[in-house]
Amino acid sequence: MTTNNEETAALTLSLASERQAVAINGTRYPLRSPDEFSVVESHRLGRQGRRLEKLMSADTLSEGEEGELTQLLDGITKRILDAPDDVHAQLRDSHRLKICRTFTALQRASLEPAGAKATTGA
Repeated sequence: MTTNNEETAALTLSLASERQAVAINGTRYPLRSPDEFSVVESHRLGRQGRRLEKLMSADTLSEGEEGELTQLLDGITKRILDAPDDVHAQLRDSHRLKICRTFTALQRASLEPAGAKATTGA
């Protein structure tokens, strides 16, 4: 027998995407929800995010890596932030990095099962 009681469900899904927003100069621009990406897009974005973090954690970067870092920040931000081109053009790399990190934190939080509690090995 199937019931509509969400309390007994092992997993509860919503087909409506909930978008968080970033305010830029007082105007809110939505971040794409991780649910909006296909599996292939999610994989690509994850790979690019890992590369971005690797470059960010490096002690030194070559000129090529510096260019790659800038391109990654720009490309990822354009994928995740639903804003006009003129808004993207005004963003500095420091803004793009904050937007990327906010998106990542929201994505990680959305993957936590409802009611999950962190445990320690103590």
